[in-house]
Amino acid sequence: MLKRHQAIIDLSKNALIIQGRELRFLNEHELPESAKDESDQLEQAKEQSLIEDNSQRVIADAANRAAGAVPLPSGSGSSETLSAEEKAKVDVLVGLGATSEQALVLLRSTNGNVEYAASLLFNQ
Repeated sequence: MLKRHQAIIDLSKNALIIQGRELRFLNEHELPESAKDESDQLEQAKEQSLIEDNSQRVIADAANRAAGAVPLPSGSGSSETLSAEEKAKVDVLVGLGATSEQALVLLRSTNGNVEYAASLLFNQ
C-alpha cells in the first residue's frame, strides 16, 4: 500500500486503486501509438548502446594487440598464404579504404571478424 496517496496496486484485478477508485492498467495492444514509438526508440537506444560498448571493447583490445604486434613484411608474399575466405575479407576492407597490410592487421586483431575490423578502420 502506498501510504501517502492511499493507493493499492492490485495485480489480480490489473488495476491501481486510489481511495476506492479503480484505474485499470492498459494492456499492450491498448497503448497509444506515441507510447509504442517511445518503447521502440528505447529498444533501439539499448541496442545502439550495446553495439557501442562492444565496439569500444574491441577497439581497446585491438589497440593493446597492435602495441605488441610485429610489423608484417611488405609485398605480395603474405597474400599467397591466405585462403579464399581471408582474401575476400581483405578485399572488403580494401574496398572500404584500407591498405592490404592494414586489412590483415585489422582482421588478425579481430579474429577475422570483418564487421569489427571495419569498425576499427573507421575509428582510426
